[in-house]
Amino acid sequence: MKTDFKLSGKMTLFIIISCVIVVASVVVGVVCSCLGYGYFNAGADWNSDKTVTLTWYYVDGFHEKDSTLMEYCEKAFEDEGVSYYAVSYGTADDGSGGDITYTFTYSTDTDALEAACDTIRTDISGMFPPEYKLDEDGNTVTDANGEAVVSYQDVYLTKVYSHVTETYAGSSKALIYASIAVATVIVFELLYVMIRYKISMALGGFLACIHNLALYICLVALCRIPVGTSMFAFAVLTVVVTMICTLFMYGKMRRNIKDETLADLTPAELTDRSASESFKVNLGITASLAAAVVVMFVLMSISSLSVLAIISPVLCALVAFVSCFYGTCFFLPSVYPRFRKIGLRFQRKKKPSSKKAADKANG
Repeated sequence: MKTDFKLSGKMTLFIIISCVIVVASVVVGVVCSCLGYGYFNAGADWNSDKTVTLTWYYVDGFHEKDSTLMEYCEKAFEDEGVSYYAVSYGTADDGSGGDITYTFTYSTDTDALEAACDTIRTDISGMFPPEYKLDEDGNTVTDANGEAVVSYQDVYLTKVYSHVTETYAGSSKALIYASIAVATVIVFELLYVMIRYKISMALGGFLACIHNLALYICLVALCRIPVGTSMFAFAVLTVVVTMICTLFMYGKMRRNIKDETLADLTPAELTDRSASESFKVNLGITASLAAAVVVMFVLMSISSLSVLAIISPVLCALVAFVSCFYGTCFFLPSVYPRFRKIGLRFQRKKKPSSKKAADKANG
């Protein structure tokens, strides 16, 4: 019986496609690493950095003097030879003050930042008499005698501190847990398929999991998707979905092998037929999951009022399901017949030896 879904003869083509993606990913990743951007495009929750924050207050009659603070900061950073790559501002709702945060790369010298903070504190302290302080209500400045000074317009009461954010520590923990989960799923599939089906099918499923996982990681690096800890979650999901789709195809294949009307089909033709019958199911699984993830994260972005927060997980999800679809619907059917032929060849070699042993036992 002939089928129109001929994937078994396209093994070389799909291997070349996968190898091209892997090589391109490695080249892009290495080039970006050499340029200082990193092999992966680290997102906000996967980026270690250092910050210097100034929290400032002013009294009644004071008007927008935070620019003076920035001048002190700029001079202090320049003197210490450090430069920031981002700065953000915040203002209190009642207009009594605000904060300024300078962000530096993680490799910035911590001692230099601390020296700059000391310089800023010294410069700011010269702007008002040291005996002046902010009262408990946060709005009134008092002198050494505790008397209110509400018209002193050049009073800054400012806290200056540096902070180190190390997100790689959390990411490494997520990587360990994700690796354990991936290994568990792959081993489970290998043992389950080996017991329920055949060794050749178990090896094919193992290859599909490794292939799809590698393809997912390479596409994330190649497309420069901003990644964070969500990348590890979708790596696990890639392996799980691959296992499910593979089992659907193997279920069709087992049914076709037992069908006496298909006894004349070669392993390659049986694979093509099984892949054709499971194609719609596997396409439906990956497409439905991709749509569900997109809808879920869009709703999350609406609730959090942040579109940037969903870019990384949505793109990682789409790449994960595209990898699963390609790997299980095209790559695996084209490669599996080779495993099947190796298994049949091994069985043929084993049968004569078994027959000789039986003849010898019977005398």
